[in-house]
Amino acid sequence: MENLKALIKLDYRLVSPYWKWLLLFAGIALLISVQTVEGVFRMNGYSFVIAFIVFFATCTAFPFESTDKYNMNVLYSTLPSNRKSQVTARYLSILIFLGLSLVVAIVGGIIMNAIFLDGNNWQFMGTVISVSIAIYIVMAGFQTPFMYKFGYQKGRIAIWVGAIIIVAAQLIPGLLNTFGVENYSDFDLFALILNPNNALVTSIVSLLIGVVGLVASYFISLRVHLKRDF
Repeated sequence: MENLKALIKLDYRLVSPYWKWLLLFAGIALLISVQTVEGVFRMNGYSFVIAFIVFFATCTAFPFESTDKYNMNVLYSTLPSNRKSQVTARYLSILIFLGLSLVVAIVGGIIMNAIFLDGNNWQFMGTVISVSIAIYIVMAGFQTPFMYKFGYQKGRIAIWVGAIIIVAAQLIPGLLNTFGVENYSDFDLFALILNPNNALVTSIVSLLIGVVGLVASYFISLRVHLKRDF
């Protein structure tokens, strides 16, 4: 347990120089959350929650970047911990970062809805949070095995694949509406996923996807890391 705590603290220190990126992520999420309602620009807190967590998921690659940048694989080999503990600690860090991102995203989303949308639909907010958790875990779970296999420099393309797909899916309906496409709502993937009529099912399925995705990612990363030669 003490080894895991020490490794998690090390991950935090590896990520701490990059916390300034939070400002950039928050800014991008704010831009994405802007919508036009009856000709008036308003902030949508639900969109902010999803967008912020999507971009925050890329933070899980920062420990790999620092490790490669400062050639810290030698340091890890001298620590009183085995490779399984190192992988376990990295995934615990991913969950801790998820908790931090949720606090910022939820508080920001609630405030924005209270100001611009005349209040929060708490059931819908719960569904948005569940979907956001699943998205974060799927993104982090997708990129982490690549980081272990190829290192940050070669594996970093995996960081943005999920973010680009998700952001594009969120922006496409608005862009189609701007260009006068009448049936733009047919392309709104998030409207389908976040349909209030499917709130409970969506929440349960999202959390299940997150759990299964994280467990599968962990075992893939563990298998890859145990086979690596340093």
